Amino acid sequence: MRRVIVNSTPIIVLCNIGLLDILKALYAEICIPEAVYREVTEKDDSACQVLKTALNWIHVEKIANQSDKKMYKAKLHDGEVEVMILAQEGTADDLVVIDDNAAKKTAKYLGLKVTGTIGVLLKAKREGIIIYGGKMSGKADLCNPRITSSFCSGIKNWKQDFKVTE
Repeated sequence: MRRVIVNSTPIIVLCNIGLLDILKALYAEICIPEAVYREVTEKDDSACQVLKTALNWIHVEKIANQSDKKMYKAKLHDGEVEVMILAQEGTADDLVVIDDNAAKKTAKYLGLKVTGTIGVLLKAKREGIIIYGGKMSGKADLCNPRITSSFCSGIKNWKQDFKVTE
């Protein structure tokens, strides 16, 4: 079974904009390594509280061998390293959700399937889970007041720069 293994930054970003449930809508269940859980919950903020209430569909997993962490560059955070190790311990079909560029490059070098927060949001848009601007009943609006205009502009510019089609 394909696992979706998510790093802390995508979880924090999606929590902060009120859209963590997009991961549930897209993938039903996700897993996070223990290091990601610690990173998100070390501060008792809104992301911490949202994550703690979502543990019925977000599963915290332990990597099999802690010594595997020694094989990674020092510039990567524990959560990023453990995300990649969990993916390597699983099947080739596992997907990792990481935003950090160095971590993405490392994951791709390791042959892992990689996406980031923007990729998740674009997939949710393609599947009709969210919309970009305007209103749609029962859907999340990417440009609602919880999301800054610069974030929305960033998505629009990113889509134009990379010629992402609707």
